[in-house]
This record gives sequence, C-alpha cells and structure tokens, in this order.
Amino acid sequence: MIPRTSRSISLTGALVLALSACGGDAEPAAPSASVSEEASAPAEATESATPDVPESESETELGAEAEVEGEALGTVTVDGVLYDIDTLRNCEPLEDGPFDTELELQGRGTVSDGAGYDGGDWVQIDVYVRSMSGTSMNEVSWAGPEGVFGGGDAPTITLTEGTVTGSATPVDALTQSESIEVTFDLSVPDELINCHG
Repeated sequence: MIPRTSRSISLTGALVLALSACGGDAEPAAPSASVSEEASAPAEATESATPDVPESESETELGAEAEVEGEALGTVTVDGVLYDIDTLRNCEPLEDGPFDTELELQGRGTVSDGAGYDGGDWVQIDVYVRSMSGTSMNEVSWAGPEGVFGGGDAPTITLTEGTVTGSATPVDALTQSESIEVTFDLSVPDELINCHG
C-alpha cells in the first residue's frame, strides 16, 4: 500500500504537470523539483512553498515598477486650486508619428473628496515637449474636476535635468469655449516606459 504522504506528493506532481501542459488562462507553473526530491521533502514544506509567478510582458512594460510613486513628486495648480501629483510616468515616444518628442510625461494625483476626473478620485496632467519640422508643438492637457482640457495657446515649458516646470492655458476639449490656467512643477523619472501598449 502506498503511504498517504507519497500519494499526496504524487497527486500534487500530477496536477503541476497537467496545468503546465494546458494552455489558456492558467498561470504558469513554477519549475518543480524532481520526483525523488519531492519524495524526500516533507509534505508540509511542499504544500507551503509559494512559487514566484512572473508578471506578463504587458504588465512588466506598464507596471508600477516603471512608475515613480511618492507623496511629493510634483504639484499642479488649476485656476488657483493646488493638486499634489503622486504618480509619474516618463513615456517612450511613439516612433511612427510626425513629432520629434523630447518628453511625454504623465502625472496623476488623488483628490480626497472623490471629485476627480469622471467622478473618480484622481486627476491627470500630460506634458508634451515636442516639435514637428523644427516647429515647437508643446502641449499640456488636464483632466480633473474642472473637466478635460487640452490644446490652446502654446504653453511655456522649461525642461531641466530631472524636472519640468511651466504654465499653460488649455481649452475645454468638448466646447473649445472655456479655458483654464495651469501651472506645474513635476519631477521627471529617469526610466522610460511603454505607455501606449
């Protein structure tokens, strides 16, 4: 008769092999020890071991590891209202567009009263330092309790090592009839990440 411990180890090994052979949505199985190593290991140790499951490629490209997060990474003032920015992403420029992009920065902040963009609890600023055929095409866009704004007059942007500051007057994305005054002071993460998928 096969001892109970050996049967549970064999069953565990069979399940691992079955899951690794299947495609689909199953999580990848961690490399398993040989049968003789499993048999010599206590059953408790085999059951309590937690394999490290790698993230998918898209999660690695867009994941939080590539973002810079913190309490004071920058500030944005919109019509006199100050917002703290606590997450920043320095995006890889798109290679197939008409722009020569020096900086594409995404910054997000949270608002405690839940009155952020689209009823959520966050706000977002996007800062573009770019040109096309030698002509400056810089832009600043904003999404927050005020609405969604972009375009408008050319913004004033100063890009130094590790920091971007400036001011802009973007217009309402829907009506094009209203504008807001935006000033910002933001850190620029060193690492570039894929923000476009």
